[in-house]
Amino acid sequence: MYPSNMSFLADLNVPFPAKVSLDKKYTRVSSQSVTIRYVDMEDVDNAVTMILDEYGPQSKRNEGSQSKPIPVQWIEDALSSYERFGFRMFVKVGLNQRVRRRIDGNRKESFMNVPDHNLILCESSNNKELLGIAEISIQPNLPSRTSPPFVYPMAVKEFIASSNNQRELVPYISNVLVRPDCRGIGIGKILMAACEGRARSMGIYDKVALHVDANLKTGSVAQKLYQKLGFKCMRSSNKGLVKYEWMDFSSTFESDVIFIDDMPFLYMVKDI
Repeated sequence: MYPSNMSFLADLNVPFPAKVSLDKKYTRVSSQSVTIRYVDMEDVDNAVTMILDEYGPQSKRNEGSQSKPIPVQWIEDALSSYERFGFRMFVKVGLNQRVRRRIDGNRKESFMNVPDHNLILCESSNNKELLGIAEISIQPNLPSRTSPPFVYPMAVKEFIASSNNQRELVPYISNVLVRPDCRGIGIGKILMAACEGRARSMGIYDKVALHVDANLKTGSVAQKLYQKLGFKCMRSSNKGLVKYEWMDFSSTFESDVIFIDDMPFLYMVKDI
């Protein structure tokens, strides 16, 4: 499943930080090795910036905007900055919760939490440059739900599962993100292997799950990666698919598409 240089990360209880040697043909990282470790509080700001650059509101300035009256452009820029600031604070609160949950959950004296949220980062070993992040958490095994932006208590997760006639909780991989200039060199696989290893270390679970973009134009790279790593789609009733017939779905995946907040996803599961 995984190349030999990173396969050990998927084993049970691999201690962090862990170092992985990169293939010599990969020259886009200024290091011959990368380090996998947990995200700590001092890493949150850098992680938020990476997430914001990928998903956050972008400046509305473009070529056409240059012809707008200056006051109009000032207003648009101000609104864009406000929107970006709000999104940053929203993401930062969620990441802080996740880091605190992992730290508190691993304390012997803690009885309210368990370490059911683990944020993982990949950085270059020589200069500690952030290359990618991912999360492995315990969530209800429900294809219709993605990981929420904020951390829920385990009791709430169990209630959500049972109220949906599903008592099973599973390790769930989410927020897998690799810096754009470091994609295609194995960082995604390294993060996935590390998430699988944490999943095996989080309790007695026999599977791990994730959601992926079902659109072939925007999600094909991730779909192919997860398939190669052994993930398989869970079936869906596919209600409402006709409404989205303009989207580009693979015939292989068409009957597996799940819509969450009007976005098409595939729910993929792997036995561990």
